Amino acid sequence: MNDVFEFVRRFGAGINLGNSLDAPDGETAWGNPPISRNLIRFYRKEGFRTIRVPVTWDKHTDAAGSVDPAFMDRVREVIGWCLDEGFTTILNLHHEGGWLSPAFDDSALQRFVGLWTQIACRFADCGERLVFEAFNEIRNGDDWQGTDEAFDAVNRLAEKFVETVRAAGGINVGRYLMIPTYAASDGEPACTGWKKVLDDERLVATVHCYGPHEFTHQAAGKKEYHPAWCKPVHETVFERLKRIFLDRGVPVVIGEAGVKQVDGCPSEEGRIEWARDIENLSSWHGIPVIVWDDGGDFGLADRTRAVWKHSDLARTYANAGIPDDKFDANRREHRVVHGVNLGGWLVLERWMKESLFDGVIGRDETFFCVQLGRKEATRRLRKHWDTWITEDDFAWIAAHGFNAVRIPVGHWIFGSASGYPYHDRYGKDRHPYVDGGIKRLDRAFDWAERHGLMILVDLHCAPGCQNGFENGGLGGVLKNDGPVDWPGKAEYVDFTVLTLERLAQRYGKRKALWGIETLNEPIGKVPDYVLQDFNRRAYDAIRKHCPPENGAVVIHDGYRETRVKEVFGGLYGEPAFHNVVLDTHQYQNNDPRLKGLDASGNVQYSKGELADKLRGFQNVYWTIVGEWSLATGGDRNDRERQEFFDAQKEAFEGTLGSFFWNYKTEDGNPAWSLRHAVERGLRL
Repeated sequence: MNDVFEFVRRFGAGINLGNSLDAPDGETAWGNPPISRNLIRFYRKEGFRTIRVPVTWDKHTDAAGSVDPAFMDRVREVIGWCLDEGFTTILNLHHEGGWLSPAFDDSALQRFVGLWTQIACRFADCGERLVFEAFNEIRNGDDWQGTDEAFDAVNRLAEKFVETVRAAGGINVGRYLMIPTYAASDGEPACTGWKKVLDDERLVATVHCYGPHEFTHQAAGKKEYHPAWCKPVHETVFERLKRIFLDRGVPVVIGEAGVKQVDGCPSEEGRIEWARDIENLSSWHGIPVIVWDDGGDFGLADRTRAVWKHSDLARTYANAGIPDDKFDANRREHRVVHGVNLGGWLVLERWMKESLFDGVIGRDETFFCVQLGRKEATRRLRKHWDTWITEDDFAWIAAHGFNAVRIPVGHWIFGSASGYPYHDRYGKDRHPYVDGGIKRLDRAFDWAERHGLMILVDLHCAPGCQNGFENGGLGGVLKNDGPVDWPGKAEYVDFTVLTLERLAQRYGKRKALWGIETLNEPIGKVPDYVLQDFNRRAYDAIRKHCPPENGAVVIHDGYRETRVKEVFGGLYGEPAFHNVVLDTHQYQNNDPRLKGLDASGNVQYSKGELADKLRGFQNVYWTIVGEWSLATGGDRNDRERQEFFDAQKEAFEGTLGSFFWNYKTEDGNPAWSLRHAVERGLRL
């Protein structure tokens, strides 16, 4: 793949600084405050990685076409802030007073060349993360469709733009350049009419996506979102962009997209659904989206205070990022996740719902089922399954900007008929676990697909238990500080592999699948060679039914953080293995070194040592943080929890994302219960 595609894939989620420097009569003329560095930092912290800075130059030039030095300095200042904060930054000619159109004459062409000469020379020392965009939605009057003659004129203007920038020298010789279609239209005629000029290999096509128009630009009190008439419009546009641009070797970017809201119409829920459609298609096709934020009806942020006015909507757009350079536009590999665990649902842990364990001495699912007996365990557990997590929870997760869930399951997920191996803790009942979990997992995939969520299926418990903890389904099986039972019996390991194959066979073609995790938290006492061989066998079993383009195979680091490269490096790489992801769990309440830290100490550790550690893991395999929380060695207030959350998420940047543990707990502790934390006002 050539470098322009690699460059575009690093765009991630994008946002526009609209209605500021593009306001013809001045930066504040359309009601926005002056752009601040604090606002730009805020966008970056919230997950956006590309920023488009529309600029209207028309009234800031004199009769000779020279740009007012003070205005040029101001644009340079804002662009400098964006680049300093790590953004890929796009600078353009935006509203140019009608003089710039496909019907341009020699005078307009001379003015166009003069403007780009001045801009290119002033920014010649800025690195390649600064992208120039030739113009905005240039068209003939109110004709948004265009004609063949208009398309040819726009292509000639684009050719002159490329010639001018390249002639300015410096980094401009190889700078990436964006060229819109006629009127930036995503329609078939305009896209087909776009031409790659001068055979330049660093050109990117761009269009704007505001369809269906009757939903995105309606007056108050009219249409609400409905997938039957919104989704097909989006799917048609993305398929068109793939066919006309990507399949012809031209990267394409959606430079503007959004839904305005007037007097509460359409609803926030409708706007989020619309955005989620765009996000899913963006990730699927590898086409970055830059949302239009104008501070007004399309606005997402309060630009004065640098906070979201529409936080759930903004975070839905922020999740539309295209992963970095290993992402394949034609496959579902390496999609970045902003997720949450659904622990305590299909695998029980007493501390998460104490009331469920009334009358039970043990703390895990095996004790629960054995001590209560089949009838009572079935009654309690099926009620729990059907109330602890429902479709409403999936809707809430999606509406609050998350794009994935990790669902722990036990080796007994397929029920007694699967023939899971016996353990002496079962007593007289050969198969003590309650049947029916697989139907709930089926239902979860249906819910996820309805609400645009991805699923990581995590095999949390192996026969004999891989760690001796209650989260492994069979606590207390560490014998005399010796090994756990799981690796010691071939039938245990074989059945674990078989269960993974059955999961892949059942869900390997489901749209919502993000990946299958081979085994959660195998303890360090499991010998390296056993874990290495098991993961190879697990990979082969999963790949029988789930090819790499359909989902990742996720392997846990097995508490071997200091030996990740030694134990796993090179074992599961290309070409024999594809789409393998490393899972690491990062809890700061368990590490003896960190328990005594105060709130600022947790933040500093996260931004320093934790970030460095994750970068090291990324050098071995793509990495996710499959479990983490806000728990520490001491009590924290909500402000400290927010700072701790932000610091950890900052450390996770550059990974494939994370899953917070957990979605909820019965006691509502915000350190462990994401839903309760959000309802207390934390921005997660």
